[in-house]
Amino acid sequence: MKVAIIGAGLSGLCCAHELERNGITPEIFEERSRTGELFPHVSAMMELFIRPYRDPVQYLDKEFGIKLKPLYKMKKVEMRMPGIQRTVNGDLGYFFSRGQYKDSVEDQLTKLVKSKINYNVHANFDELCKKYDHVIVCTGNNKVARTLSLWDNLFHSYLRGAVVLGKFETDKLIMWFNKKYNDTGYAYLTPFNEEMASLVLIVRNIGPEELDDYWHLFWENGNFDYKIIENFTLEHSSGLVYPHKLDNIILAGNAGGFLEPFLGFGQINAIRSGVYAAQSITQGKDYEKLLQPLNTDVSRSTVLREYLNISSNRSINMVTWAATLPGMKQLIYNSRLDVMKYGTGMLKMLDKLTGERISRQ
Repeated sequence: MKVAIIGAGLSGLCCAHELERNGITPEIFEERSRTGELFPHVSAMMELFIRPYRDPVQYLDKEFGIKLKPLYKMKKVEMRMPGIQRTVNGDLGYFFSRGQYKDSVEDQLTKLVKSKINYNVHANFDELCKKYDHVIVCTGNNKVARTLSLWDNLFHSYLRGAVVLGKFETDKLIMWFNKKYNDTGYAYLTPFNEEMASLVLIVRNIGPEELDDYWHLFWENGNFDYKIIENFTLEHSSGLVYPHKLDNIILAGNAGGFLEPFLGFGQINAIRSGVYAAQSITQGKDYEKLLQPLNTDVSRSTVLREYLNISSNRSINMVTWAATLPGMKQLIYNSRLDVMKYGTGMLKMLDKLTGERISRQ
């Protein structure tokens, strides 16, 4: 069986790994000179989003045979909003290096894969689908889905960030929620080590000319004294794709609409969709049926993202305060409760407390 994979990102490499585990050696095409995003940053893999499992590293190993080594365990999440700051402690997840650094997620996955990766090749899916039994598109963007008229846009966002020097706790994720920084109002800091971190602001539905203005506003309000050693900008489009398989073309990862829209840490979604694409081939199963649990998670994440977008600072403060009360904090962050499933209901109940529209029908 001849299988081509377009893109050597997370979904493409995990797809190749799963195919290899079942005796199929795919051919991988990557338009860059090596695997990994061009800009280095640190991503969080939070156990909150893989319930009822508790440990993301163990989950990937047990479910998919993918062994990843994180940078650090995440023991603290500090949430900063106007007038309120809350901290959660516990076994909350892991930090992973992303990009082209040694031992980044992409670097680790590349070492797990034995198939040949053809670098510096801009593969044409139209041509490949005539030569291969299956073509799996893992390009990280929506170009192929749009070309095939399978893409329904949700929202567009920019990720504006920097690698900064300072003093950092390697087990702590810092989040900012403030509507001054665009209606998304969301930023985070994740550590490379005790002296270096990535600082990222996510803004949506704006033009590129507005991006620097929001970045400077965020920087001024944060009163940061960090030294910037590298700047980067990433562009993301969130959307729905259907169907995810057309003839012998299969869409996975961001190309299949599996960007995690709530907080933007989409590693698990990319990995799962890549594996499911491979399983649809090796096991002869319906790809859409395999994707059902993942589609449900993406749908819930989209709803929570929209709640965050339409909420005021006051509403966000109220939700954060309620979610970090002693009993509630234990239930949300240190249990097997499926927060993505029940989070919407909790927000609706808080409507009455806030007096503001933080839920919608």
